[in-house]
Amino acid sequence: MSGIALRRPPRPSPARSPRAGISRHILIGVGLAAPLGLAAALVPAFPAAANAPDTTVTVDVSQTGAAPTHVGSGFLYGLSQDGSGPADSWLQPLAPTLFRGGGAGLPGEGWIGDGYTAGAGYRARIESAIDQAKRVTAAPYNARYDLLVSDLYGAGSSQPANTIEPCDNGDCSNWIVFIDQVVSDVKTAGVIIVYDIWNEPDGTSFWQRGVNSAQYLAGTLDDTVAGTGNLAAPTGQWWAYRAYGSLTGALISSTSGNSAIAVAAADQSTGQANVLIGNNSGQTGTTTVRVQGLGSTPWLTAGSTVHATLMRIPDQTPLSQPITMSDSDVTIDNGSISLPVAFQAGTDAFWLVLSPHGVAPPTQPGGSGGTQIVVDGNEIGTADDQFQYDANWGVTGGLSDMYEGTADWSHTAGATATFRFTGSQVALHAVHDFDQGIMTVSLDGEAPQTIDNYAPVRDAAGVVWTSPALADGTHTLTIVNIGNRNSASAGINIALDRADVTP
Repeated sequence: MSGIALRRPPRPSPARSPRAGISRHILIGVGLAAPLGLAAALVPAFPAAANAPDTTVTVDVSQTGAAPTHVGSGFLYGLSQDGSGPADSWLQPLAPTLFRGGGAGLPGEGWIGDGYTAGAGYRARIESAIDQAKRVTAAPYNARYDLLVSDLYGAGSSQPANTIEPCDNGDCSNWIVFIDQVVSDVKTAGVIIVYDIWNEPDGTSFWQRGVNSAQYLAGTLDDTVAGTGNLAAPTGQWWAYRAYGSLTGALISSTSGNSAIAVAAADQSTGQANVLIGNNSGQTGTTTVRVQGLGSTPWLTAGSTVHATLMRIPDQTPLSQPITMSDSDVTIDNGSISLPVAFQAGTDAFWLVLSPHGVAPPTQPGGSGGTQIVVDGNEIGTADDQFQYDANWGVTGGLSDMYEGTADWSHTAGATATFRFTGSQVALHAVHDFDQGIMTVSLDGEAPQTIDNYAPVRDAAGVVWTSPALADGTHTLTIVNIGNRNSASAGINIALDRADVTP
């Protein structure tokens, strides 16, 4: 890129590898088979349906908006043991949408009290929870039931000091047996619930090992990221979450001809629409995705066509990027288009991006195809989405823990950098480390804000500052090394990584 050769660094910036850690986790991962369940894994009562007949998913982009969902109405331990009380006359007028329980307080102390097996204490708790869930997940409530797995395990405030916690000493064998038992009992009951893995794990009365214990820290977003530190890489599960995170703006009407095929769609109102498709039955075979209502969305179409990029997200570790299945202009017929989606494996997910001019398939985490534009700090110039630096800045390459492997840095008081962008928000990434100093950031000439980049442990590419929501338009961010430092810091270095712009 032009301009780099003219910038002479005052001296090499110290570059250190991040400190890697070894950790375990006790949480149950959200598989690609149910990519839409981000808060917890949904376990439905659907039987396996490999090679099921073709079905159709319909997305209507002309139908937008969302009805009230009463998500603020729910109860913890609000029902009787068998779920029959209180009476509908008291409960139904409150329009509850969420219930949470797991038999805490029932005699027997659950799995722990049964000697780490499915004895009478465990059975009392699981049967109570299932009875409650059957009532509230059915009409007229159609509510969600969150099953507290830790209640079934017996992790209240009265378990003995010698309790074996999940994965103690690296042994997860009994925990796996327990989880298999819980899932089997729920599936046998034919009820759909949400698993709430552990209640208040930051309190030692419920999680005796503490939140700093090895088995509590996964460090990889519960296996959503493979590896740690500079070895971190996205997995198929990460990309499914990434696609889900791209569903912004107004939700779009979407239905499925197969109850085991899940679909979510959103109109970003920024030049593209996103559709995320998955299945929770292990199905393979072909599903037809029909997008209709295109006649009412001129912003999304280019005359008689719409550009469609269809990406397959396999359950693969690691997965550098989704697999592009098709990427072309599609002719609109009577306001709609249809695309075949071939499930090659029962854990596949698919990401469909629609736009008038095309959206390139994402090639790296946070790249194109989502809701943000990622601009490397070494993207230099005077146009939008480019940085400018004065003569007091240098550049270092070959940094494996930074975006595009580069850092733009200064250890000189008064060194100034600017970033010009067009959008509604910006997040700045910079190095936190033992030798980093203090900088200021100012947006559009407003009063500068002070940012201390010192940290005892290196974080090479974290977000150090995020702007508030902005009026959509062109903005300028100014970054200044003020030549000051935290008393614990060994230097006044400032090292910029990248900026994330929300269009």
